[in-house]
Amino acid sequence: MRLCRLANAGTVARIDFRINRSGQPHVLDNNTMPGFETGNSYALAAMNAGCG
Repeated sequence: MRLCRLANAGTVARIDFRINRSGQPHVLDNNTMPGFETGNSYALAAMNAGCG
């Protein structure tokens, strides 16, 4: 959640990152609309919650 807040990503996001050997995280990608295609887990969760 802290990464989402720092990236101003809103409430739904996928942030891909790697952690180096020193324990330092490096952000690779910030996707604010992750996987909303049919059959994706986000889409299924939204449908199960009554959102569509």
